[in-house]
Amino acid sequence: MATVKSLEDRIDEMFIDMSRLTTSIAILTSKMDATQVQLSLAVNAIQTTQVQLSMLATKLDMVVERLSSVEKNLVVVSGDYLGFKSKMDTAYAMVKWLGAFAATVAVTIIGSTIYVATKAGDLNSRMEHQLLSIQEIKADLQLQHRSLEEIKLKQK
Repeated sequence: MATVKSLEDRIDEMFIDMSRLTTSIAILTSKMDATQVQLSLAVNAIQTTQVQLSMLATKLDMVVERLSSVEKNLVVVSGDYLGFKSKMDTAYAMVKWLGAFAATVAVTIIGSTIYVATKAGDLNSRMEHQLLSIQEIKADLQLQHRSLEEIKLKQK
């Protein structure tokens, strides 16, 4: 009978082991279901991210297209600026040259005016001196003329 009992013990142990195995399988199945749900969520998140990345790539392509036109405009603006700067540099150089020329002409005119005024003053002074000399000569001539008339009157 010992064998029967040991057989019953073994069946009981097998039953306990089977119960444990069933419980472990149930736990493993629930964990696998949870993992399956998480994997599904991860796949959905990856698909959503891929869609968003695709939209972002499209938007980036549009931005690149817009930036290329902006770049072209900047090249045009840069060229216009360089042309304008060149013209302004030329105009500035011309104004500088004209200013220097005008300053030279002004200094020459002022110097000439001072020179002419000085010479005019000297000439005026000489003319006054000669006028005085002429008046003295006239006075002497009048005296001589009177003297001659007196002499003529005396001779008659």
